[in-house]
Amino acid sequence: MMELPTPPTDNLYKFMAIAGLLVFAASIYFPFQFAFRIHDEVMQCEESMAVLQADVDYTIEKKREIDSIIHNTILRQQGLDSNSPSIFITTYSMDEIKQMKNMTSELNHQNALNLAKIESCINRLKSYQWQYGFLALAQALLLMYSLRITKKGFNLWYSRIQKYIDLEMRGKNANRKKL
Repeated sequence: MMELPTPPTDNLYKFMAIAGLLVFAASIYFPFQFAFRIHDEVMQCEESMAVLQADVDYTIEKKREIDSIIHNTILRQQGLDSNSPSIFITTYSMDEIKQMKNMTSELNHQNALNLAKIESCINRLKSYQWQYGFLALAQALLLMYSLRITKKGFNLWYSRIQKYIDLEMRGKNANRKKL
């Protein structure tokens, strides 16, 4: 069985310095991972919005064509057409016109759904923008905090513990040289 390394608990200052280094590394790694995930979701959302907008544009054009056919057919049936070459010569029965009107209401419904999805994507993008701003602030605060703790831990470790150990070692080395 593999043993996990244990944190240095022989003194608080060493632990504080190493914990500060670990928080520093984590405050660099994890925010970038989160930012990459947000970026991927933004790209997917923008792609979905483009597809939905293309569908909305297509259905609007299709609805215009159907409305034009219905309008021209009604004019022709009432004998009010202007015999313009741009007007369709084909006439439709009332049943066909009802089917076309039903089709336009379905297209309107489809457009409403697609526009709601686009609005949802826009709201998600705003949320991602807020999350990204919060992430940048949190990362900056964690970096400052971790560097401060690391510096303080190493300073206290050296000034209160290691300095005296070094002096003691020099004294022992000086005694060995005398012998």
